[in-house]
Amino acid sequence: MISILKRNKLVHKLQHPLRLKELRDLADELMKDTRYRSVEKFIAALLDDGIIQEHSLKARNGRKISLYCSVPLSDVDVYKLANSMLPDGYFCNLTAIYHHSLTNQVPNAVYWCHESLAPQKRKDAAKLSDARIRTAFIKPHRHTSFVIKHNAHDILITAGTRGFDYGVEKLQRQHSPCPVGSRVTSLERALIDAVVSPHYNGGLTSLCEYFRAAQRKLDIERMVDIYQKLDFVYPYAQSLGFFLEHCGMQSHAKELRNAFPPRQRFYVDHGAKTTWAYNERWMIFYPKGLVNED
Repeated sequence: MISILKRNKLVHKLQHPLRLKELRDLADELMKDTRYRSVEKFIAALLDDGIIQEHSLKARNGRKISLYCSVPLSDVDVYKLANSMLPDGYFCNLTAIYHHSLTNQVPNAVYWCHESLAPQKRKDAAKLSDARIRTAFIKPHRHTSFVIKHNAHDILITAGTRGFDYGVEKLQRQHSPCPVGSRVTSLERALIDAVVSPHYNGGLTSLCEYFRAAQRKLDIERMVDIYQKLDFVYPYAQSLGFFLEHCGMQSHAKELRNAFPPRQRFYVDHGAKTTWAYNERWMIFYPKGLVNED
């Protein structure tokens, strides 16, 4: 049995949900003030005494995640929970857009990127014909099924490629719902991700709002550097330039165009239609009315 005094201290220190690996690391420190010398036996005692509980989260795709903490998971903030489930990942997409104050809409979903995919051999972009691009972009987006429900929120977990976390920052101070110490995509990376995956960022019609809100904060040199390192197969730079130019950042658009001149016909989103308008300067198709062409 663990004494009442030590029990109360342990309950306080174990309020934050932990995966088993992180629990073992913390237990190794906490048990120094107890009679236990085995981490496994100490964790077993914590469970037996009800100081912590094991919680199992099940995603829509059937995947399960076990977490351990001293409070009910329903009492845990959804952003802290997301950061605990897959601690090697980072906040992304609409969560990052909200974090950088590019929208006033409070999202009812939290987006988390888990780098679960090993780097793959890059396809040769030079072999991409207009026909192959069109075939890919008339198809709808793929949606993650790795979704976990938490209270009134959904936590959507997308798969990232290991080592491709360029433009991801560690949060040093509390100025958003994301917990201090967690990682989140930078403003520049968030805008890149928004044009790559509009369906995870509030939809295509929301993008102009984000670019206009970023006008005074965007570092175009940093955006160019991050985009270069991400080494996309498809020419998403044309989408970036298109939105920059039509959202009041002509000089930024010019710098991006100099770095990545348009060479192929492209589409601002999947689900492309034959009724879409075409912008010759950026060689890009887009839904009519998406931007003001005047």
